[in-house]
Amino acid sequence: MASVSNSHYASPEVVRILDEIRNSESQFDNDLRQSNREHVVLPVQVLTGNTIECWSFSKDVSESGICLISPQKFESEDTKNLQFRGLRYDCDMMQATCSWSRRFSNSYWISGWQLDDQLDVPTILDEDLWLNVEQRNSDRERLALPVVVHQKNNRPKIHCFSRNISPSGVCLIGNEEPTTFDFSLLELVRSNGKSSRVTAECKWARRIGKSCWISGWQFPRLARIQNFQMRFFPNLPEDDA
Repeated sequence: MASVSNSHYASPEVVRILDEIRNSESQFDNDLRQSNREHVVLPVQVLTGNTIECWSFSKDVSESGICLISPQKFESEDTKNLQFRGLRYDCDMMQATCSWSRRFSNSYWISGWQLDDQLDVPTILDEDLWLNVEQRNSDRERLALPVVVHQKNNRPKIHCFSRNISPSGVCLIGNEEPTTFDFSLLELVRSNGKSSRVTAECKWARRIGKSCWISGWQFPRLARIQNFQMRFFPNLPEDDA
């Protein structure tokens, strides 16, 4: 597996972490793949009727199905309503049945859903492309992972998902707004149950749709991960990467 490209803007520690994540997630995708689907990373609400159960995100889609990563487990044959969020328009709810579910990490599950009606994939791809064009500042690699943002000064944690990543930064999307444009600790959650923590500075954030935010984060040029963690988050357990 090729290494993530290095640059003079990137810390060698960050490059090492991204290489490990990229390799493990590539193997996970190979093991999981059952059909050809389009990679689309967008927030998805999972609802029972009109009641929201949880926020998830799409890993890939097809006309008849969608793969989700969620903070809760679903059982085979569960029927739910799914609704894309963070779009320029209000997307209709889609009724779907869970075909399979398996653990993604210690806190997340990945599941495959069969849609009752066909999904308008070209329109969803257009929205996904629009987000990339609007926010693209540098070449990045698509890597969809849960990310926990640990903010300084006892501010609450934020749960997001990565849209794309490079050795110099990452783009996140979620249903909560970052409360500080400062250095935070990003916990990147892997499919193998491990997590890696990287110091990053929020450079920009903006609302998309009615209830989601997209934000850009820059990794430091120097390896300050351990020093930052010890100073601002002394009670966090050791990195298990």
